[in-house]
Amino acid sequence: MKTIKLFSLLAFVTMMALSLAACGDDNDEPKYVEPSNPYTIKTLQPADTDQRLEFYFNPNTGNCEITIYNVVFTIDDRQSPKLTVCIETPYTVDDGHYVIDHPETIIPSMIMGSTKVPADQFPVTKLKADLNRSTKDYMIYFECHDGVYSNSGKLQL
Repeated sequence: MKTIKLFSLLAFVTMMALSLAACGDDNDEPKYVEPSNPYTIKTLQPADTDQRLEFYFNPNTGNCEITIYNVVFTIDDRQSPKLTVCIETPYTVDDGHYVIDHPETIIPSMIMGSTKVPADQFPVTKLKADLNRSTKDYMIYFECHDGVYSNSGKLQL
């Protein structure tokens, strides 16, 4: 009888230990946290496309880094695969607007993994952008590789 009680007690303790181990502590698992940066402004992604833009305004340098995700370039009658492009340019702030007006040529970068590679074959000219923080509207325009890139919509602040 003592053997059965001891066996039952050991079985109970073992089951409790296994159940506690299976539950684990949720705090020890890594969790993804969306980066919080007051100088990054994202565009709301339209439902019919996976293209989106991010603007990173660096007040220390006075430059804005514009990242365009999933952009496709048309070259003659061919299209490039979806690319991530980064354009760095000066900006100004005027009455709640972030304003970019850069008519000169800018060499953008293609982002390959975590590496930026200069894209000399896709020079950007006539870059204009306006981001209105109060109405949450934005527009961007530039010319690239004998074509025009134009986009407008709402910001995610």
